[in-house]
Amino acid sequence: MSYKFPERSVEVRSYELALILSPENSDANKNLIKDIEKIIKENKDKITTKDPWGIRRMAYTINKFRDGDYTFFVINIKQKTKREIETFLKDSEGILRYRFFKNTNYKSPVAEEKPKEKAKAEKPKEEAKAEKPKEEAKAEKPKE
Repeated sequence: MSYKFPERSVEVRSYELALILSPENSDANKNLIKDIEKIIKENKDKITTKDPWGIRRMAYTINKFRDGDYTFFVINIKQKTKREIETFLKDSEGILRYRFFKNTNYKSPVAEEKPKEKAKAEKPKEEAKAEKPKEEAKAEKPKE
């Protein structure tokens, strides 16, 4: 008899992926970006935003290049997908730099539901507090 481990919930996180690609091969760059999109779609994750900036001047030279082809993604992916993308980017030629940033502006749908439930529970308490001062205002001190 074999033991079955319980299923883990897979957490989806939001990241910003910044890519600086070689400015020489625009066709190869398009294929790299399509491959990244393919990896994300195969793992059933979501691309929120794709923002190609085009070729821009860099602050310093990288691999004897003064310019780079910039592309930014905002993606909601699992940790497994992130590792796959990182290994793909490390093995690929033509990528000058890449960086994943944890997107702090992203709020998960699960996290948004919990405050709504708390707000509904707090409304009756707030109404009860608001009524008490009205009752105290009615009771005035007798004049002497």
